[in-house]
Amino acid sequence: METVLLLRSFGDFVVALYHIPAHQDPNKSYRLVASKHLEPLYQSLLPFLSPAQSSVAFIDLGIQHHILSGFTNRYFFTQENIRELRNLQMQMKGVANIVLEQNIRSWWIQLACKSKISSIHQSGNIYDSWEKFYGNKTLLKTTIASPKNVLIFPDSRLQRKEITETVLMKLETQLADQNMNTSRAYFNNTAKGISYRNFTELLQLIADADYIISSDSLPAHAAQLLQKPHAIFHANKINQEWVTPFAKENGTAFTFDQVNSIKI
Repeated sequence: METVLLLRSFGDFVVALYHIPAHQDPNKSYRLVASKHLEPLYQSLLPFLSPAQSSVAFIDLGIQHHILSGFTNRYFFTQENIRELRNLQMQMKGVANIVLEQNIRSWWIQLACKSKISSIHQSGNIYDSWEKFYGNKTLLKTTIASPKNVLIFPDSRLQRKEITETVLMKLETQLADQNMNTSRAYFNNTAKGISYRNFTELLQLIADADYIISSDSLPAHAAQLLQKPHAIFHANKINQEWVTPFAKENGTAFTFDQVNSIKI
């Protein structure tokens, strides 16, 4: 049996859950094991998940920065990284076949766990990589049925990915011309628009909206999981690696410079 380790960001975690088939291929035996830092998001997602998507085990590695430190340059040479890696060694002791989400620094995990290491994603689109791993084709159920209320999530964990005020104003004008109502949603910021404080509130906002517009961040992938029509805005160049199946099929991935061409 393969052990799939989910140790990366919240967005990675949502993508991993999205493609889980209703019935596991009898010729492919695997179990999903995730870092405990992802569990609050998982608990908030449970009402929206199928039974097959609700079978994740959690291990506590003490991850504090939303991703295993060994996967980042910023925290690689830190005591925190060493501590997390030692925790992983103990948790994975005796596990023969470990599968990582991406091949980035897989050698680091191989060195620590002394196990056979493979990875799901190496290049191309990450949704396609997960689809290939699970051996299933996820049907796109999301449809656009005359959306009226559009909710915009400008935030991103990385400041360079945030939708700027200039782009937001152009976007709101564009959508008003299409007779749509727009609102903005921010994490813990009541001054700018609708404020959400946790994953539960974030997911409910997405579920209640007709259409989601997001930076290249978690809300876009949550919209895909919840089968909510959406558009994704990228700063300078569309990151094809992370474009959702809906955005790919409907051509709703844009750069900031393409804001005047958005049609819903």
